[in-house]
Amino acid sequence: MKNALQKVLFETGNTLVSIQADGTVLADSFNPAVKCWDDNTSISLCNDYYKTKKQFFFPVDAAAGTYTFFLISENGDVIQKGQNDDIEKYGYIDTKNWKNIKEIVADFHAVGLKTDGTVVASGYNSYGQCNVNNWNDIISVNCSLFHTVGIKKDRTVVACGDNSDGKCNVADWKDVKKIICDSDYTIGICNNGSVLYAGSKNAFSDDIVKWEDIKDIVTCSDYLVVGLKKDGTLIFSGSQYEDQNYGELNNLVSVALAGYLVVGLDNKGKIHVTGNNPVNDFSSYNAREYETWEDVLTLISFNNGFIALQKNGELKTCLPNKTAFRSLPLPKVRKWSGFTSFDCLEQDYITGFNKMKEEARIRFNCCRHCGGKFSGFFKKKCSVCGIEKDY
Repeated sequence: MKNALQKVLFETGNTLVSIQADGTVLADSFNPAVKCWDDNTSISLCNDYYKTKKQFFFPVDAAAGTYTFFLISENGDVIQKGQNDDIEKYGYIDTKNWKNIKEIVADFHAVGLKTDGTVVASGYNSYGQCNVNNWNDIISVNCSLFHTVGIKKDRTVVACGDNSDGKCNVADWKDVKKIICDSDYTIGICNNGSVLYAGSKNAFSDDIVKWEDIKDIVTCSDYLVVGLKKDGTLIFSGSQYEDQNYGELNNLVSVALAGYLVVGLDNKGKIHVTGNNPVNDFSSYNAREYETWEDVLTLISFNNGFIALQKNGELKTCLPNKTAFRSLPLPKVRKWSGFTSFDCLEQDYITGFNKMKEEARIRFNCCRHCGGKFSGFFKKKCSVCGIEKDY
């Protein structure tokens, strides 16, 4: 199972990260901290991390900032790679003492959501975007360069950071299920399908608050916003909308942007692309190969193109600049960051993930049951659970 991928994660628009079955990490990004991350680097860091701990903990999640990369272990510790390029201006991101972290989002500052619903942050704080110490009962976080936003258990919203344009004016928001953050605005999607907006006035700010029955939203700065409705159709707004001549798409379950082109996934697992931006015209790339893809589960924007995950676990890419992520089989996937877990694969994931952890622990010569270190000369026993070494 060495080349099997356990998770694929997508962060910050131009970073694709995979955690492999043996605990190593592969990544592709313009982020310099990620660019130099390869098999040997990830194995080395995992080994170094294990040497300082009593037990081996399998990496389970990852996140990328502008110049930083974070790997989250199953016990909630964080391994950080990279640092802000201008520490004097943007501050120093320090996560070495973070514990019990279940989610990280990052830009020039990093925000960690803890298992108890509290939040920690470090890095660029000139606008108070790291002032999250008093937050509690948080279930989800997001951030831009200038602000940080959290959704609470009761579906109200808190925010901190630059509020010169009003993007932190979210105190009266209720029933929110998802937050989209931009440097100039905050968008909230409510459980009833309505949309909330806070921030600077732009080409779509007045339109989207009138939208109804919205399932998801994707944006391209303040030039274009696309809403996926609960009935599988799309709604558009923004300064680029009129120029793109978007066609009608139906029965969609997911949507992504490839530049100004709109990419939709229908309920039969087929990909549809609409728009006429010549910079991102896919007709000249891969001979429109995406039209032949079958059984696609979900898709993401990546580097002005898009990447799709098929039911058989294969990653498919359609990238105008012809860069591509390593093409590896993907038999066990539960989460594609930013998307809902695949319920149909839940049990397969749990079984596969446990097997991956066991194999990784054996590779690190530790207890396959709990990850503890062995002690003893003739009969080696786990120093944590007491079980004798059985392999």
